[in-house]
Amino acid sequence: MDEEKKSKIIAYIRNQLVLSEQRLKEFTFDSKGNKLPYRDVYHTIKNYIGRFAKGESESRWFALAGLRGVGKTTVLAQLFTDCEWESNYKLYLSLDQTKSLGFSLTEIIVAYEEFLGTSLETLKKPILLLLDEVQYQENWAITAKTIYDRTNKVFIFATGSSALSLQTNADVARRMVLEKIYPLGFAEYAHAKLAKELPVGLSERLRQALFFSNSVEEVYSALQKETDLVNAFWIGIERFEVDRYIKFGTLPFAIRVHDESTVYKQINQVMDAVLEKDIAKLEGFDKQTLPKLSQLLYALSGADIVSVVKLAKTLDLNPRTVSLALDAFEKTEVLFRVLPYGAHFAQVKKPSKYLFTSSAYRAMYYNLVGSVEQYENYKGKLLEDVMGMYLMRLFGDKLGITSLTYDSAESGADFILETKPQAGKIVIEVGMGKKKQKGFEQVTNTLSKVEGKYGLIVSQTNLSLNEKVNCVSVPLEYFLLV
Repeated sequence: MDEEKKSKIIAYIRNQLVLSEQRLKEFTFDSKGNKLPYRDVYHTIKNYIGRFAKGESESRWFALAGLRGVGKTTVLAQLFTDCEWESNYKLYLSLDQTKSLGFSLTEIIVAYEEFLGTSLETLKKPILLLLDEVQYQENWAITAKTIYDRTNKVFIFATGSSALSLQTNADVARRMVLEKIYPLGFAEYAHAKLAKELPVGLSERLRQALFFSNSVEEVYSALQKETDLVNAFWIGIERFEVDRYIKFGTLPFAIRVHDESTVYKQINQVMDAVLEKDIAKLEGFDKQTLPKLSQLLYALSGADIVSVVKLAKTLDLNPRTVSLALDAFEKTEVLFRVLPYGAHFAQVKKPSKYLFTSSAYRAMYYNLVGSVEQYENYKGKLLEDVMGMYLMRLFGDKLGITSLTYDSAESGADFILETKPQAGKIVIEVGMGKKKQKGFEQVTNTLSKVEGKYGLIVSQTNLSLNEKVNCVSVPLEYFLLV
């Protein structure tokens, strides 16, 4: 690196050290000046930073992965502004910005050492290094690993658009602790928008009742015990709030926008960034193919079970291109794939179900891309996205031990969850309460096929037990608090 470039980078570092505090503080308040609420992952990372500063923890490289729009930069900004640190030793870098300036992370670290007047190996004071949007620099992890190995005086926190963009190789995986941030659950949404506090322990008890009971009677009995607390939580929440949440409230930034059409325009802008930056970089699709990927998502918004061949024919694309696109949308966490129930060979032959990680993206396609579909007609699809997102939040890091599939039969249920080997299978159907009998039939059919432990029908209905079909009807108001 020549001296002229080094001087430019040092000037950039000085600018970051002076201005980052004020710039990032803007990400921590809403338009009315209210401080944004903290996500659970903030407290996890903040605790580790505090222990690192006291010399009490060996964990000093963390990464946060998640879909665009779920609040990664907000968490980073909150950590930066809340952590009391000597100013020259707290450095924030957006690798999107540094790439556009022509600076590599390696070059910045070399210049930063010169600015501090010491090498990493001889540091006397700890450094807090926060790296945003790391997927924009391919070799960021190599540089971060080098920093990690050279000194134990640097705490590294990185954010990226997907887990795969962060866990680049086995060496990185051994050193880095990866956390995932998901779209908002309803309790987080209610806390952020309505200042509603969930009773301590309620979420965990509901989770245990729904997914870890030994029988359908145990599920029902445990849920009954929580009825008073659940009802108390919902007092003062108007009934349309659930619809707002399902349509766009899973994305934190959407809570602060009051006009629904504006929300969908902003969501569309985020999706454009996914297509133009993340997807294009990940798979290298040509300019002719990229516009068709938006059409692919629009097609998926109306039909979650996917035939690659039919999609390819509809969009005039090669089936392999469609498969690559679906894989790319998984990697960037726009979609998640639910395999059909069965042996591996059967899973390959049958179509997979693709759900949107945030129901807001499916709602955007229904509301912004010329669809005239009425909300009541597609609400069930949005609710299935929400259900899938909840299951991924609860069990996604355990997949491999836990199994999440769906019944591909015409009268099959939406989800089959096996929480651990030999623990029994829980069959889950999502409905809107209007076709309750059909939901029981689907659960019954699938329970029989997979020899399931019990079934759950989640819908806007009353809590009830049907021992004959081994199933509990779970009100949506209960499930949303898990």
